Amino acid sequence: MVNINIKSKINLYEAKSSEYYQRLNPAVVSLLQPEERMLEVGCGDGTLGKISREKNLFREIYGIEIHAPSAKIAKSWSTQIFTSDIEGFDLSKVPEVNAIVCADVLEHLIDPWSLLNKLTQKLHNNGYILLSIPNARHIRVWGGLVFKGRFDYQTSGVLDKGHLRFFTLANLKELFELNNLYIDQVVCNVAPKGKLFNLLSLGLLKEFFTFQYVFRLRRKN
Repeated sequence: MVNINIKSKINLYEAKSSEYYQRLNPAVVSLLQPEERMLEVGCGDGTLGKISREKNLFREIYGIEIHAPSAKIAKSWSTQIFTSDIEGFDLSKVPEVNAIVCADVLEHLIDPWSLLNKLTQKLHNNGYILLSIPNARHIRVWGGLVFKGRFDYQTSGVLDKGHLRFFTLANLKELFELNNLYIDQVVCNVAPKGKLFNLLSLGLLKEFFTFQYVFRLRRKN
C-alpha cells in the first residue's frame, strides 16, 4: 500500500484556478469512440462528460476527482462521481467499463505503473483507454537543464509543480507493453513554433517539440 499524504495533495489542487478543472483537450475528444460505459479519472468539473452526453457517446459516465468543488459540478451530467484521490480509491466501486479516460493524470501520481495496471483490469475486453501525458523529452525540459542548469516548475504545462513522474515516448511504450496494451492511435501535440522547427528538420526532431502525447490504447488479444 502506498503511503499517500492526501491533505498535501488536496491543498495543492485547491490552489489551482477554476480554469484548470474546465480544460478540454481537443485531441482527447477526437479519439473518443461511442461505447456503453466510460470512466474518467481526474474528471475535473466534468466538461468532457458533458460533451460526451451531448454527443450521446456513452450510456453511463463515471468519474473520479480529488477536487471536491469540481466533482460537485461534474455530478450534474454523470451517472456517478466519486470525490477521491485515485491512489486511495477502491476501484471495485466502479463497474467494468468500455472506455477509460486518464488525461494528464499519471504524471501526478506516486505509483502510476500500479494504477494503469488496475485500470486495465477494469476495462472490457473490446474497450479502450485514452491517455494523455506530457513529454519529458520536450525542449523546454532539457533546454533549461542544458543551457541554464535549471529545472523550474510552473503552475501548469510540462513542468507543472504537481508532476511527480516524467515519461518519454520510449518509457511510455515500455509501460504499455507491461500492461499488454498496444497503441491504436496517437496524437502528438506540438506548439505552432514547434511545428515549424519540426518541418524544417523533416520530422527528425519531432520528439523534442511534442509537448504532449495522446494515446488510444487497446488490449492485445
